[in-house]
Amino acid sequence: MKIIHIAAVRFNSENNHIEGGGLSHSIPKLAMAQSKKNSLGIITTRGSSKPNIGNIYWKSISNKSFFDLLLNDPFNELNREFGIPDIIHTHDVYELKSLAFIFHAKKHNIRVFISPRGNLSDVALSRKKLKKMIYLYFCFNLFLSKINGFVALNDGEKRIIKNRYKKKNVIIIGNGVDNNDNYFNKYRRNYIEKNKISEINIGYIGRLEIHIKGIDLLIRSFLNFKETFRDKSAKLTLIGAHSKKTNSINFFREIENQIKDKSLIDIKGPLFNDDKFSEISKFDIFVHPSRTEGMPNAVLEAMSMGIPCMVSPQTNMGPIINAADCGWVVENDEESLSNFFAEIINIDKKVLQRKGNNGREYSRKYLRWEMIGETPYK
Repeated sequence: MKIIHIAAVRFNSENNHIEGGGLSHSIPKLAMAQSKKNSLGIITTRGSSKPNIGNIYWKSISNKSFFDLLLNDPFNELNREFGIPDIIHTHDVYELKSLAFIFHAKKHNIRVFISPRGNLSDVALSRKKLKKMIYLYFCFNLFLSKINGFVALNDGEKRIIKNRYKKKNVIIIGNGVDNNDNYFNKYRRNYIEKNKISEINIGYIGRLEIHIKGIDLLIRSFLNFKETFRDKSAKLTLIGAHSKKTNSINFFREIENQIKDKSLIDIKGPLFNDDKFSEISKFDIFVHPSRTEGMPNAVLEAMSMGIPCMVSPQTNMGPIINAADCGWVVENDEESLSNFFAEIINIDKKVLQRKGNNGREYSRKYLRWEMIGETPYK
């Protein structure tokens, strides 16, 4: 079977890392897992170098407009280079160029599946609401009859899609995680050292995006906890790039002006590859208080590294965290988060270690990419 993924994937070959958020991380991984039994290709709508993805077909269409693709059937060129696919799997409902592929797909008898990637939740739709509703009604809905089904990341997203598109088939192909045993073993010394001290290192990795990721809630609740309990045993480490859309730099400047002790919050900026996993291994607890998510890769990576996780219900990771017994599900409001911080400062580190080991074992058994890649389109 031939499968083509269409998405805004971006890879920076100079620094050997992925750019552009979760899509750029998960889609090459999914394609590589599916390529064990299928012919795979990725068409990116962004300008990008080709990542190291083996024999997977790769093409950038950043220089082509929606109207170019609509007027000139892109499958003619694809047929010469890859062949006519059996399935195209597009990612993100707001990617206009994908609609051109969907428009031409039916005449080639190509099945079409689309992943909203968390973009149909009420919180996601509340941002630029009028613009999004106009797009969905006047653009996306015109192509709805040509779509064979939606692909959700989990049961939570499936329910959201079904509420909006009741007659459409929805299958689940979630995000996965690599076997990170090498990183776990490489930084084993960090696990030994952190368990010797009483300090609790609470960590976050991801975009420093105020609204969606709940960074405002995280920081304010942490500072409120520190002030209320006069705590000196916990610190907060943030790893990630600032978000231009939410002007997070200004938010952090305001926070820095409010606090006297600058060591309370350690902001390291974006880290990649070995540097990133080295810092993850130093966390006692990983936190992800998002207001909306599809299925965050950062939580999966933390689990694979044996770090217990605290997530909000809106991350859609709650059922997995509970099934694995590897953390906590906490409402993403300041009071609930402050209370959580107050509870975990007294927790035995052996409990954290046990929960972390539970998450690591669960991810190895159920969340590896090679397992996710075997999920059929049906």
